[in-house]
Amino acid sequence: MMKPIFLDTTLRDGEQTSGIYFTHEEKVYIAKTLDALGVDIIEAGMPSMGKDEQRILQHLTQLPLQAEILSWNRLLCEDVMASLEAGVIHIHVSVPSSDLMLVQKMNKTKDWIIPQMEKVFTFALNHDATLSFGAEDASRTALSFLKVVFKTAQDLGAQRVRFADTLGIMTPSSVARTIGYLKEDLTIPIDFHGHNDFGLATANALSAWENGAQVISCSILGLGERAGNTSLEEIAGILQYIRKDIQGFNFVALKKLCNTLASWINSPIPERKPIIGEKIFNHESGIH
Repeated sequence: MMKPIFLDTTLRDGEQTSGIYFTHEEKVYIAKTLDALGVDIIEAGMPSMGKDEQRILQHLTQLPLQAEILSWNRLLCEDVMASLEAGVIHIHVSVPSSDLMLVQKMNKTKDWIIPQMEKVFTFALNHDATLSFGAEDASRTALSFLKVVFKTAQDLGAQRVRFADTLGIMTPSSVARTIGYLKEDLTIPIDFHGHNDFGLATANALSAWENGAQVISCSILGLGERAGNTSLEEIAGILQYIRKDIQGFNFVALKKLCNTLASWINSPIPERKPIIGEKIFNHESGIH
């Protein structure tokens, strides 16, 4: 099995956590530390939010990092242009794929998606960008339609596709079936982006990896909107110490990063939080 690709979204989805804002200097520190840890892709922000976001993204792209700096964009040419103006060439475009979100968020139907993909992909690729494509609310999207959309993204030149369990409603068994089905017609990697509304984000990410999703979206401390995302420290711990799919991940440095972020956002880490809690090795003797 190939090595998993870690895509950290602390600077994008993590900053969408209610009440959290990272300064320019904090974002640079986070990016540098993630890079030193060996994180492959850093989803660093949304340039369409304005000039401040563009400035930090431009700074991050100029750092001597091994990690790919990725921007998040709606499936719109103007969003892609905002990324290009910020100096970002690795661009993720995302669109709601479920009927409900298409209507409620965008007042569109499914018939709009593929022509819009063709338009945006052509625009981005003509500007020498590399593209990944994401389906928002994929877990409430008809799989037959999603399969067509992902295959279209591949044919148009996407380097990977993202399955977003936007509301965190999947289980490990449903993830296994879904990823297995979607992989049938794809040669590019699938990125699984899970949310933790029912406490299953890490378990679902593990299931996705075990069933063929090569890219795991995650965040430090599991930060993210609502109940958060897959926790980087948890999924990395599982893959290193249980499955042994990776080795050499520096958990001492990761714990320091987690503690630093927790202090910045004024949210103490629970003593018994898996992997990084201060008392996870403490116990009292019983009769067992």
